[in-house]
Amino acid sequence: MCSWAAPEASILARIISAERGEALASDTVTLNFSALEFDALKDRLLRMDRAQRLQVPGLPEHRVDTLPYALIQIDRVLLAGGIRELAWSKYALKEGAAAMMF
Repeated sequence: MCSWAAPEASILARIISAERGEALASDTVTLNFSALEFDALKDRLLRMDRAQRLQVPGLPEHRVDTLPYALIQIDRVLLAGGIRELAWSKYALKEGAAAMMF
């Protein structure tokens, strides 16, 4: 499992929550999702042009142009590490890993 708390991870967590029909509550500290969910979202977002990405719920305008590059980088890490499960953490990496253990 891969856990991370980067700004792009928060964006992905909000988008995945919205696609699941759930709002990411302000008190949510972690969100688990599969690499399959990430792959589907990545593929969809990479096919979109800027105007289409602007319409994606949870995707802030200031990340619309940079998110595709982040998705490609995340995908490469997942492939290189054979990672199939992901977890977003509201906290920094150390705190997120500790929260998952308890």
